[in-house]
Amino acid sequence: RRNCQAGLLNQAYEDALKDEKDPCHADEASAPKGLRLRSLEGATLSAPGAGEDNINGDQPTRAARDMEMARRQGMAKETRYDFTDRVAVVTGGAQGIGLAVAQRLMAGGARLAIWDVDAPEMARAATALGAGDRLLTCLCDQSKWEDVQAAAAATEAAFGKIDILVNNAGIAGPAASVANYDLAAWRQVIDIDLTGVFHCGRAVVPGMIARNFGRIANVSSVAGKEGNPNAAAYSAAKAGVLALTKSLGK
Repeated sequence: RRNCQAGLLNQAYEDALKDEKDPCHADEASAPKGLRLRSLEGATLSAPGAGEDNINGDQPTRAARDMEMARRQGMAKETRYDFTDRVAVVTGGAQGIGLAVAQRLMAGGARLAIWDVDAPEMARAATALGAGDRLLTCLCDQSKWEDVQAAAAATEAAFGKIDILVNNAGIAGPAASVANYDLAAWRQVIDIDLTGVFHCGRAVVPGMIARNFGRIANVSSVAGKEGNPNAAAYSAAKAGVLALTKSLGK
């Protein structure tokens, strides 16, 4: 199944290269006063590593071979963006996708605030980023409005503004059918994955409008469009994020 998915993604990649278009894109809604919002659906294309099943035996997957060829031909060069003088917030930025986003923002010159619930992971992330006074870490449970208010106030006190928000934090919740889904787990997933995104947007949008500049990336999932089996809360929350993004952008 993994190799079939990789093949489909790779075909889309090849088609995009033929058309000389960026294969990775996101729809952008119009927004007033320079405020731009995007709903992102990420897909990771990777080849099986050591010890993983590979229907091609010891041979690398077609996707892996083609991506390596593209890299050698210079078609997969890393894109760098200039975030000088910009202040960015990444929720859930202490690890995983959030940390990777934080690294790219810092590499582009941004001042950065990480809002996360895991203090030890934030400390490790701060050491890894090594950004000195360009980095602020805020202990924040985004399901709680008062935590988000405090994190936003601390960020603006440290850096003077918030230009960019990456709403990345979220949890998957348990794998269970709707009939067996734990009620407390449902509320927790919705509170973090959907209400938390609303809280963070509500906290930063007024300042972005006042300054006539703002960029918000809300990280959703294909689960929000298709509805993953045994993931009712996560699917519902991510569908809500898609609709919230469209509503905010209008």
